Amino acid sequence: NYNAGNYNVQTLLQQAIQEIRAINPTFAILCGDLMFGMDYDNEYEGVWNTWKNAGVPIFMVPGNHDGYACIQDRTFLGITSSKHDGLDYWRRYFGPNYYSFQFGGLHFQAVNSMDGTPERRDGFLIVTENYGGDLLPEQMEWITADMAGATGTVVPYMHHNPTGGYKPNAV
Repeated sequence: NYNAGNYNVQTLLQQAIQEIRAINPTFAILCGDLMFGMDYDNEYEGVWNTWKNAGVPIFMVPGNHDGYACIQDRTFLGITSSKHDGLDYWRRYFGPNYYSFQFGGLHFQAVNSMDGTPERRDGFLIVTENYGGDLLPEQMEWITADMAGATGTVVPYMHHNPTGGYKPNAV
C-alpha cells in the first residue's frame, strides 16, 4: 500500500485500479459496498465514472451500502434524507441486481444478497436495522433455474456470508 495512512477515497481507489491492471486479469469481480450510502445521487455517479474507465471488464454485485432504501422523506437533527432505493440506482448505473455469465468451464452467478423489500432495507442514510443479507423468493427461483441450465462448475459470488446471522423481514 503506497498510500499507507492516506484515507482519500479517490487516491485509494485509483491505487486499487492500478493494482488490478498490473496483474492483467481477464476480468475482475467486485462484491459490493462500492457506495457509502449517504448521497446516492453523487456516489453512484462517481463510482460509475471511476469503474467505467478501469481498463478491465468488471462484474459487480450490490452490498448493503449499495442497496439501502428510505421509504419516506425524513429529517433528523437538521439532516434530510429523501425517499430513495439504492437498488434502483444500482439498476440504473450497473444493470441487473443479479445475473450470470459463462467463462470457459465456469458458470458465474452474481447473487444479490442485499435483496429484500425496500421496507426491510429501510433506514436513515446508513443507519438501518437490517444491514444483513436477504434473498427474495423470485431470486431464489432464478438461482435454481439458472443452476439447472448451467454448464460447468457454478461459481456464485455475493456480498454477504450466506451462512451468517439473519434477521427476517419485519414487513
